[in-house]
Amino acid sequence: MESTRRESEAVPRYRDERVRTLSGALRDMESQPDAPDRMQQVRHLVHELEIHRAELEVQNHELRESQALLEDSRARYADLYDFAPIAYLTLDRQGRIADANLTAAAFLGLERSNLVGRFVTALVPEETRASVRAHVRACLTENIRVSTEIAVARRDGRPLMTQMVSTPLLNGAGDITGCRTTLTDISAVKHAQDVLSFLARASALLSSSFDYVANIAAVVREAVPLLADVCIADVRDPAGHLIRVELADGNRERQRLARAARLLKPATARRTALGSVLELRRPILVRDYRPPVAGGDGGGIEHEGFVRACGARSIMYIPMMMRGQALGVLTLVTAESVRQFGGPDLSTAEDLANRLAMAIENARLYDDAQRAVRAREQVLSFVSHDLKNPLMGILLSVDMLLNSAPADERRRGWKQLERIRRGVQQMRHMVEDLLDVASIDAGRLAIELADEDLSRIVDDVVELLRPIARDTGIELRGDLAGEARRVRCDRDRIIQVLYNVLGNALKFTPRGGGVRVSAERAGPQALITVHDNGPGIPAELAPLLFGRYAQAAESARRGRGLGLFISRAIVQAHGGAIWADLEVERGARFCFTIPLASVADGAGVNAEAPSPPLPAIPQSPR
Repeated sequence: MESTRRESEAVPRYRDERVRTLSGALRDMESQPDAPDRMQQVRHLVHELEIHRAELEVQNHELRESQALLEDSRARYADLYDFAPIAYLTLDRQGRIADANLTAAAFLGLERSNLVGRFVTALVPEETRASVRAHVRACLTENIRVSTEIAVARRDGRPLMTQMVSTPLLNGAGDITGCRTTLTDISAVKHAQDVLSFLARASALLSSSFDYVANIAAVVREAVPLLADVCIADVRDPAGHLIRVELADGNRERQRLARAARLLKPATARRTALGSVLELRRPILVRDYRPPVAGGDGGGIEHEGFVRACGARSIMYIPMMMRGQALGVLTLVTAESVRQFGGPDLSTAEDLANRLAMAIENARLYDDAQRAVRAREQVLSFVSHDLKNPLMGILLSVDMLLNSAPADERRRGWKQLERIRRGVQQMRHMVEDLLDVASIDAGRLAIELADEDLSRIVDDVVELLRPIARDTGIELRGDLAGEARRVRCDRDRIIQVLYNVLGNALKFTPRGGGVRVSAERAGPQALITVHDNGPGIPAELAPLLFGRYAQAAESARRGRGLGLFISRAIVQAHGGAIWADLEVERGARFCFTIPLASVADGAGVNAEAPSPPLPAIPQSPR
């Protein structure tokens, strides 16, 4: 622009010089004898003037076009600057506002003339001014781009969360003359983050216990004022009646009215808002509530007195749905905050209502399960007192008949009586197993510890099961040395464990096989091992061995699947462990530990003693 101006000023001087030269040439031509030469010179000068005149007109035209383009560019820049979607402020080195676009004026709720000349710190609450000063200082002194989250005070007094970004302004010499600052409204983003954080906390609180009434009340109180100015939770009790769980109001001036409304029974008639939501099982959103004289919303819905009295501006009623049933209603109201509910608010409220419904459902399912457990315990108690005693009477009567009947009568009825005795004994074991399971579930498994001789316990169990092993052609033996092995245990319970484990081994070992029980010392404990050379443990059953009712398919009709479950509970009650060793090449091996009475007394258990081999049997399919 400056060079063009200098060129345009030089053109008139050049033209004046040419004119003076032409005038002199004309005068000389009249007085000189060589007039033709002079005339030729005049023609040449006139031609040059015409050329320069044409050049000057072209330059003037180009200058006018450049000026028009510059004005158009300046106007476009002004439009882009003023109507940009982001608020722009230009700050000088003292932090004063040197310029502001129209978006910034609208963003802050002030006229642009009222912004220019003010310190930028005057736009923020007093508690955040130090952060703004540090922000501007860093931009001006460190020559860097600075970004800070700042709460800006609007003219209506409501704080607005913004992202303040400042970039240094440099002159031609590279010196910092100020900074260009942008303000971006991030209040919606921050609100969304706060809502997600609230929903996460609500889920954690609702799952912290099964007291859903207290948990829902706590969540409703925390929802104010984040989601609404007033939040109400009404839940159906198991009988189907709607009860008020909580009413939270953020306005302290209405606390007395809120306490009274909290004690009221919610109205569920057909025309009421709560009744309509429960019947239709759909949310109701009143975006702009304008209460008519009758107390409804103009659409035939009646709102309760507290909702009308709090000066509601916008209302949402959301059903707490679970499996197609409305378990309650969540009511959200805006009043003094002048907020108006929309689609995103409704989605958030429905999400919260679903979480509340899930908490109610889980708590009630838990109560149902507890009632079922108590009912089962009552049944087991009945079995214990009203079934076990008659079974014992039948068993004693059969034993008396078998022992006291004459020889000829005993031969005729012995088989029938023996069948009755075996059936009664099996039923008695079933009853005892069920009672043990009930004791384990209730945490009342009785253990009476004493110092016992492990070898005698093993011998007793082996002798008890030897008739069964003999009938099935299985060799059953215990490999324990003769010296005493003192253990700290409940004798009857350890006999029960060994009976279960050895009984399973005999059940799955084919005719001609063998079952061996051995013991060795393992630190301060005795390790008891039961090894058989049967078909082994199916891979699919291995993870479930010690679970309740776990058993192989081929033995489903020969047991109840409770033996190993009860054995594990007994061993754990002794402070030991029980497991199945799946690394054996053939058969199955079960191991369990119980504490020694003392290290000295347990020294007789020889871990180095070799175990005799099992008798060879044909390989059986697993």
